[in-house]
Amino acid sequence: MEAIVHVYTDEDGHARTINGNVKVRILGIKHNEGGATARELAEHYSIPVADVHAALAHYFDHLEYYQQQQRKNKALLHQQGRDGKALLAELRSRLDDHDDAS
Repeated sequence: MEAIVHVYTDEDGHARTINGNVKVRILGIKHNEGGATARELAEHYSIPVADVHAALAHYFDHLEYYQQQQRKNKALLHQQGRDGKALLAELRSRLDDHDDAS
């Protein structure tokens, strides 16, 4: 029986979907914490539902690792005196300013 590959690890060590090159971590967080369904994620990223299911299986197989990474990221943001929402708002503002200047 031939294995069908849906997830690979890129040169930076990030697990990604074969189709669409979407980070497994992003799909896992949006599903696990945001409540997005596999079908919603597939439609949003224009990838097969099978890729999403494979990515979620990988995410949950390595859940402790992904949770540890998320804690590290939150700690770094906290050290900088920011939370994710504030940083996202600033990035969006910068993009809007850049678009206005074009």
